Amino acid sequence: MKKYLLISIVSLLIISSCSLLPFYRDKNNIMDYIPNTKVGDIYNYSYAAIYVDSNTVTGEYETDTIGKYQESDTYIEIESTETTAYYKYSTNEGEVHYFNYYKEIGILTFSYHDGLYHSDEDYVMLKTPIEVGNEWFLFDVEEYRMEIKSMNETYENGEILVKDVILTEMIVEDDYSTIIQKFYYSPSIGLVKREMIFLRDNSTHTYRTELTSIVSE
Repeated sequence: MKKYLLISIVSLLIISSCSLLPFYRDKNNIMDYIPNTKVGDIYNYSYAAIYVDSNTVTGEYETDTIGKYQESDTYIEIESTETTAYYKYSTNEGEVHYFNYYKEIGILTFSYHDGLYHSDEDYVMLKTPIEVGNEWFLFDVEEYRMEIKSMNETYENGEILVKDVILTEMIVEDDYSTIIQKFYYSPSIGLVKREMIFLRDNSTHTYRTELTSIVSE
């Protein structure tokens, strides 16, 4: 009797301890990085264009922020299977975009079509294995090299606080300028921030979009 009682207690402890374990994401399964977004969710973003110009004579900097306004994306359709998923949303300007997830090829893309098929022209935002240092080429062009720069970053802005952000970065250089593109993606809630930075001569132009709130139905 004591033996069966002991087995029962041990089994209960194992079950209880398992329920307390943190959620595990498989770095080789892109489907583990699908956010908890629902149809009807509205993602509100702030947008700003920031220009910084330096005077080569005085060494002083002039900063100007223009084009600051609010954007919003409304999720209108979500489809998900074991191998593919797409999240369709409409912007406040009436444009329709998709986030697509493909398990077999291990990628998350941004595109203008749903996830029923994958095009080489799709923008690959994330690719397995999800780990720092992993890299891939956009549109199969070697100059467009994306890389996972960091993971488990904290993002806090307005009503948003997440601590699982993945930062991907692409740097494109030529004889005249440098372009840096950054995406901040949270597996919990999706894209939280993106930046496009143009460096040329003595000026820096930054275009920044940041998530400030999520409104659910």
